[in-house]
Amino acid sequence: MKTHQHHKQPKSREGSDDPSNLEEIDFIEHAIWHANDFLSGGPRFDFRHEGWPYLPKNLAEAVLDKARDHTREMVKRRKPSTKPRKKPEISDKERQRRRDHAARNHEANVGRKRSPETRERMRQARLRYLEKQTETN
Repeated sequence: MKTHQHHKQPKSREGSDDPSNLEEIDFIEHAIWHANDFLSGGPRFDFRHEGWPYLPKNLAEAVLDKARDHTREMVKRRKPSTKPRKKPEISDKERQRRRDHAARNHEANVGRKRSPETRERMRQARLRYLEKQTETN
């Protein structure tokens, strides 16, 4: 069984790397400990944790819900920028390169011969798109 070194007193709460503050625990138990700590007000849970996929379903859902709520709060608190956005300056050479690229892509598709099956699939896709547009309006 794979183990992780775990801080008895977390570093985020004045803990140290002293060997007396470390213990070896199963990596899944380690993930469970961090998930419960996050749910009780501790630091954010690191979803890259090796034990994350093995958390019990109800615990994983609770962690996800709290993380989503935290993210929503951060987005609400974010102040909108008052500075106007500047478009990046591009050289004439780069502008011409972009035009040439767009023209080549356009030429590659104009007048292209397509099989009857492909034309029918495209027609069906257009019809589905138009149906969705009329449903939303």
